[in-house]
Amino acid sequence: MFLGTYEGQWDGEYLEMPQELRPQLALGFVLTRGLGGCLWIYPLSQWRGLVEELHRLPFSRADARALGRFLFAEAQECQLSEKGYLFISESLRRYARLEGKALILGLDSHLEIWDTRLWRDLMLEIEEEADSIGERVSEQLLLLQPDGGRKR
Repeated sequence: MFLGTYEGQWDGEYLEMPQELRPQLALGFVLTRGLGGCLWIYPLSQWRGLVEELHRLPFSRADARALGRFLFAEAQECQLSEKGYLFISESLRRYARLEGKALILGLDSHLEIWDTRLWRDLMLEIEEEADSIGERVSEQLLLLQPDGGRKR
């Protein structure tokens, strides 16, 4: 499980992964574009689960094909260097607009890599809307319940 926020040492091509995260990445991982302008890191076991979920989407739907292209076209299977560094390709750096400092966020099953400025701007928006977001997500969770969220 990945939790917390870490400041990654970034030199423009290589990101030093914090020591605390390295054991969970030791068996390899996938680096790809994430939603919202970040990069995603999935340990191989978690990546396989995501791929299985994507395979359940009907290939006949244009949005399912588009999501597959988005995630897989730039995806790369990776290993950390002996010193714990991750090389990030130019195309992925451009996508995530990594320029200055980088933040690494733990989101349970995976990690996100954000340019620090972009993350701070996004977090301000999220904080302003947190109550509303919480209400909408709660409503969606109720709809997913077998009884549709109806009380008995």
